[in-house]
Amino acid sequence: MHPTSPDTDSARGDQTRRRLLDTAVDIFADSAYDSVRTRTLADAAGVNQAAIPYYFGGKEGLYLAVAQRIAERLGGKIKALVELAEPLLDDAATASDEALELALRRLIANFARAIIGQPEPRASVAIILREQQQPTKAFDLLYGQAMEPLHRAVTALVARLDKVDDDSAEAILHAHALLGQVLGFIAGQTTLLRRLGQQRLESEQIEYVARLLENGGITAARREPQRARPCE
Repeated sequence: MHPTSPDTDSARGDQTRRRLLDTAVDIFADSAYDSVRTRTLADAAGVNQAAIPYYFGGKEGLYLAVAQRIAERLGGKIKALVELAEPLLDDAATASDEALELALRRLIANFARAIIGQPEPRASVAIILREQQQPTKAFDLLYGQAMEPLHRAVTALVARLDKVDDDSAEAILHAHALLGQVLGFIAGQTTLLRRLGQQRLESEQIEYVARLLENGGITAARREPQRARPCE
């Protein structure tokens, strides 16, 4: 065995790497980056502490690898959701407001279905929320591959409905408010579960929330006449 190699067998090494990533997602979701020790990560994964610098170059490398995996997995789901709305965005000149609003509601609802109550996505969103407050190098990975594509798609739909430019402050703020309703279920899930007297959300409860968002339980997408414009 090479003296600096924790694992010489390729399959065993891949398994060690996956175990570290699986464990690190939950630990970094529960604790701030600076408070996490490499010994804690290694012990929780059941691997030699030397595996972290060997496979990832250190704690920061492991954290960035976690962020990259989140970006790829969540980004894949978001890409599929966005693709459903793209035909309407491409044909926005002839699409009715009713069709655009329905597409917007379904996009928000399907985003809720994708992340609320799911164990790994919930941990992933916890890391994303922390990166919003205390951004690190991981933020650019998460933003570029997951957060920005969804935000731009929602903004584009809102802009068509509000009759404003895609890059206007009004459209961006409106989109952020709509997405915040979903993210609020993640950020405030401990309070929600305490109120419900449950350890986790049931599938039918998640579907109930998604249907509320889809069927009108969100701020109306269309702009009300003479309402205040945030960019003026």
